[in-house]
Amino acid sequence: MAKNKLFINANVYTMDNHQPRAEAIATTGNKIFAVGSNTEILGCGLPQREIINCQGQTLIPGLIDAHSHFLQYGELFFQVDLTQTTDFHQALDQIRAAVENASPGEWITGYGWNKNVWQLGRFPTAADLDAFSPENPILLHGKEGHSIWVNSKAMEIAGVDRHTPDPNNEIMKDTAGNPTGILFEDSRRRIDTLIPSSTPELQEKAIKRAIQESHKLGLVGTQDMSTAKMFSPFPVLQDIYHREGGRGLGFRFWCSITLDMLDAVIDARIRSGFGNEYLRLGGLKQLTDGALGSQTAYMETPYPGTESCGILAIPRDTLKANLKKAAENGICGVVHAIGDRCNREVLEVFEEITRETAHSHNRQNRYFRNRIEHMQCIDPQLLPRVQQLGLISSVQPIHLPGDIATAEQYWPDKLEKTYIFKQIQTAGIPLALGSDVPVETCDPLLGIHAAVTRQRRDGTPEGGWLPAERLQVEDAVRGYTLGAAYASGEEAIKGSLTAGKLADMVLLSQDIFTIEPAGILQTEVTMTVFDGEIVYHA
Repeated sequence: MAKNKLFINANVYTMDNHQPRAEAIATTGNKIFAVGSNTEILGCGLPQREIINCQGQTLIPGLIDAHSHFLQYGELFFQVDLTQTTDFHQALDQIRAAVENASPGEWITGYGWNKNVWQLGRFPTAADLDAFSPENPILLHGKEGHSIWVNSKAMEIAGVDRHTPDPNNEIMKDTAGNPTGILFEDSRRRIDTLIPSSTPELQEKAIKRAIQESHKLGLVGTQDMSTAKMFSPFPVLQDIYHREGGRGLGFRFWCSITLDMLDAVIDARIRSGFGNEYLRLGGLKQLTDGALGSQTAYMETPYPGTESCGILAIPRDTLKANLKKAAENGICGVVHAIGDRCNREVLEVFEEITRETAHSHNRQNRYFRNRIEHMQCIDPQLLPRVQQLGLISSVQPIHLPGDIATAEQYWPDKLEKTYIFKQIQTAGIPLALGSDVPVETCDPLLGIHAAVTRQRRDGTPEGGWLPAERLQVEDAVRGYTLGAAYASGEEAIKGSLTAGKLADMVLLSQDIFTIEPAGILQTEVTMTVFDGEIVYHA
C-alpha cells in the first residue's frame, strides 16, 4: 500500500481547538501530515499517495479506553461469558454446557454474572452449581469484578470452610456459619490463585483477539488497570513488541504498575512514562474499596437495612506508604475509589503525599499525573480540592445505565453525589473516559451515549437519570480521545487530529455531534486507522 494517504470528503471533528473542523487529512507514514479542506489536502504535494474517499462520513481521532482489564477481556472470549444473561436459569444452562464439554477435574471459569439483572432476590450459591458439577471446580467472577461465585468442589480444593479465618467478613455464610459459595475482595485470592495459569501462548492469543475486536469498535489504545502481575498484559505485550514491533502490536498500551512489580521497577530506576507510543508503563495501581453492585464500596454511612459501610480493601496508612514510595521514585498513583468515604480518604492521602514529596525532582515530568479511577460517589464540595491537586478523574459512563436501579436501592440518600460527570468537568478536573472492560462492554459509542443521555438503551428514564449531569457529545468524545491521552501524559502525540500527531482515526457512519443522541446507538464504525494504516473496514 502507498505510504502516504489522503482522507478526503470527510466530516472531520479534530478535537483541536485551534482547528476544530476540516474536510480532509493527509498522512505520511504513521503521522498526520496536514489537516484542511479537500482542495488543500489534494494539493499538499505528497507523492505516491492513496486517496480514500470518506463519502461525507464523520472522522474523529482514534478512541482510547482509559480504564480496562485487557488480558481478562481477551480471555473472556475463551471462558463462560455470562455478561448477556438476563435469567438465572439461562446462566445455569451455559455453565452446565461448559461442564459437559470439560475433562474430569478441569476448572470451569467464567465472568459477568449479575444477580441484580437476574432479579434473583438473593446471591447465587455453591449448591446451585453442585447439582451438575460435583467434580469439576467452578469459579465465576461477578460482573462488578469484586466477587466470585464458586461451587463446593472449588472450596474443598481451597480449604475454604466454616473455620476459615475471615476477619473482614468477605466470605458469605449461611445462618449455620457455612460458606455459601460467594467470596468478596481479598478472600477471592484463596481460590482464584489456585486456577492453573494460562500459558504465554494462550495469553497472546487472548490479547490479539481483544485487539482485533477493539478495532471494530474504533479503539486504537487502552490503559490497563491490573492490580496484580498475574493479571497484567505487560509481560506478553513485551514479547509481542520485541518480536513484531509496534506496528505488529497494532495497538497503544499504557499499563499500570502493580504492587508486586513496584520494587523491581524502582530498582531499575524506571518511572511513569517509560516506553514509547506503543507500549508505556503508567502509575502504581491501588484498589481501595469494593463496588456498588456487591455493596462493598466504602461509604460514609451504612447501606440501608445494614450496619455495613462496605469494605476498605487496604488500610489508609498502607495506601499512603505505597503511594508515597512510588511518588518519591517518579511513579504516579492510580487509585480505585468508588464510595464517598473512599474518595474522601483517597483525596486526603494524595494531599498529604503531595505536601511531603513536593520538592522531589522525580515528580517533575509530564507522565507523573495522579488519578482516581471510577469516582462514582463523591461529595461535590471536595471537587475544588481534587482540581487543585491536578488529579485526573477517570470515569466509566457505561456503568451508569446498569447502576441506576442499584444506586437508588443502595445509595438512596447519596444520589446527588453519584456519577456527577458535569460537576467534575465544570470544576476544571480533567476527565478521561473508559469502560472497565470486561465488567462492561468496551464499545466507546455506548459509553458516549450513556454520558450524553444518562439513559438505558431503551430510552429510560425519560429525560435521563439526574439529567443535570449529562455531558455534551463533544465533551464525551474528548474524554475518549484527548482526555485519555492527557491522562497518560501523551497529549502531545495523540488524542486530536493535528499535524505531527500519530495518524489514528475513526470513521463513523453518522454525525454523532448533530443527530439526536438516541441515534448514537445506531451509529457504526466504518473504518479504523492505526499508525496510518487501515486496520478495520466494515
